[in-house]
Amino acid sequence: MTRSNWPILLIALGLTACGGVATPAPTASGRLPTQAVPLILEPTEILPEPGAGIPTPERVTTALIDQRLNPFADPACALPCYNGLTPGQADLSVALAFFSRLGISPIDMVPGDYETTLDGTGHLGASLIRATNIAEAVSAGYRPPTAEIAMLAGVVDNVQVNWPYYPSYLTLPTVLQQLGAPDIVGIGLQFTSTPPGYVLVLIDIDRQTGFIFAGVTQQGVGQLDVCPNEQTITNMAMGVFSASQTPLAGSDIARATLPLEQSTGITQDVFFTQMSAGGCLSVTADHWPQWQTP
Repeated sequence: MTRSNWPILLIALGLTACGGVATPAPTASGRLPTQAVPLILEPTEILPEPGAGIPTPERVTTALIDQRLNPFADPACALPCYNGLTPGQADLSVALAFFSRLGISPIDMVPGDYETTLDGTGHLGASLIRATNIAEAVSAGYRPPTAEIAMLAGVVDNVQVNWPYYPSYLTLPTVLQQLGAPDIVGIGLQFTSTPPGYVLVLIDIDRQTGFIFAGVTQQGVGQLDVCPNEQTITNMAMGVFSASQTPLAGSDIARATLPLEQSTGITQDVFFTQMSAGGCLSVTADHWPQWQTP
C-alpha cells in the first residue's frame, strides 16, 4: 500500500503527470500538513513512558537531526542504509528506532499512524519538531523537515524525507560528488507562477534512492535557467526504497517530469558537468510547450 508521495512539493508546484497544471487535490484526512507546522511543546516531559517495543526518543538538537538526516554522514550506513534503516530489510522496531534517533515517538506521529501500522502495513509520518532547541530555531526562521516510512507486510518499504528548504549537506553538487552520475534524470517546468518553477528528479537504482529538487527558474531572453542553489530552491526531498521497486516509481512528482535529454536536448554528461560545478541548465522556449497547459 502506498499513498500520495510528497504532497508538499506536489501542491506547491501544481504539476500533473502529463506535465500540465492541475488544481491540487486535498490531502487525505489526518495526513501531514502542506507546510511543516512546528507545534511548540515541552520536550520529553509530556511523552508517554516507552512501552514494549517502543524505544525512548533521544534528546536531539536541530543540528543533530540534520546530521542524522544526512545520508553521507555515516560511512557505516551507506545508501540504501539510511539513519540505521535499510528498506526491504527493516521491521517495525527498526522503523521506530529510526524516528527515536530524530527525537520522535509514536505520540508525535500523524494521529492513528502507529496504531494502524501494527498489523504490518501502513505509514508512520511526523514533522520533526522535537529538537530541544526547536522554539529558538523556529524563531530564527527554521522550518522542520518531515519524515515518513511506509510499511508493507511487516517490512519497511520506503522512507521519505522532505526539507522545506535547501539543506547545506544535501546540495545537488554534493549528491553528484558522493554518488556519481545518476541513472535517470527527469525535469519538469510549471508556468502558473512568475517566474516559472522547476523540478529536477535524480534516481540512483543501485542505491535504491531518488532525489527531488524543486525551485524557481531564472528568466533569460527566450530561455529559462534552472540554477539549483540556496536562492532558488524551495523544497528538497529524498526517498530510499526497497530493492523490489524502482525509486520514485509511485511519485506523482516524478511522473510529472520528462527525461532530461529527450525533453531539452541536454545530455546527462552536460548535466553532470554543469550541476557538479554549481552551474545552470538553460531550457529554451521551443521546449516549454511540453509542460504548458494545452
